[in-house]
Amino acid sequence: MTDKTWKEIEEEEQERYSLVLEVANLREQNKQLKEALKLIRETDALQKELEVAQSLHKVAVRERDYERTLCDNYKKDYYDLRSLYEGVLSRINKLEDDTRAAIEFADLAEDDKGTEMILEFCEDITKLVGE
Repeated sequence: MTDKTWKEIEEEEQERYSLVLEVANLREQNKQLKEALKLIRETDALQKELEVAQSLHKVAVRERDYERTLCDNYKKDYYDLRSLYEGVLSRINKLEDDTRAAIEFADLAEDDKGTEMILEFCEDITKLVGE
């Protein structure tokens, strides 16, 4: 065995200790890198899920807007038909009123077949629509 001085032995021990610390440091860094890689993969997966959710949201918004447009069109058609219906009903009521007024003033005979048919028609339509 060679004679080493205490100083040389101390320096070797110090160097070994530094190497052990460096290895421990490298292992810790390796562990942190693995965790970071795992987080990156999870983030990528979440990003893909977010993109899918965003595209589904866009589709849902388009479908909602389409349904709103249909609903608005149906509503407009309903109001148009309701107005037409009220106009026709108003004319039928006016026909009935005018016919009854003509009977009162003796312009029409109450037992006339045409008068009876007009009044029956008006009554039937009124019963049919329930107004």
